[in-house]
Amino acid sequence: MKIQLPELIDRITISEIKIEKLKIPHLKEELDAYQEALNEFVEKNIEIKQEWFDRLKKVNTKIFELEFAVREIMDADDVWKAAEEKFGFAELGRRVQIISKFVVERANIKNEIAEQTGYGFKEVKTDYCGQKI
Repeated sequence: MKIQLPELIDRITISEIKIEKLKIPHLKEELDAYQEALNEFVEKNIEIKQEWFDRLKKVNTKIFELEFAVREIMDADDVWKAAEEKFGFAELGRRVQIISKFVVERANIKNEIAEQTGYGFKEVKTDYCGQKI
């Protein structure tokens, strides 16, 4: 199965963010592969809106920044102690809730792309951290 358009646009924006933030050279190859796949949709005269890229990149950047700080503690021998020292449990919980809000926003954008183009599956999440899509 080929990659669905909403997922493809999402992956392009995530690759761009990783290239900008992590400076890992081989990620450019990944981005190029996604761009080639996107060209298949363009060749079918599917309207691809820049707005979708902009919105997904904005929300994915927020998710990346929040998750990156949380990921730093995951390698610790005692994750709970590291979390308490870095954030405190209240802040860690707040970050998780904010991330879940952005994940729902991201899914809604991807669903909008699927609806507007007819290419892609709607992402269905049920009771995702208390939020419904």
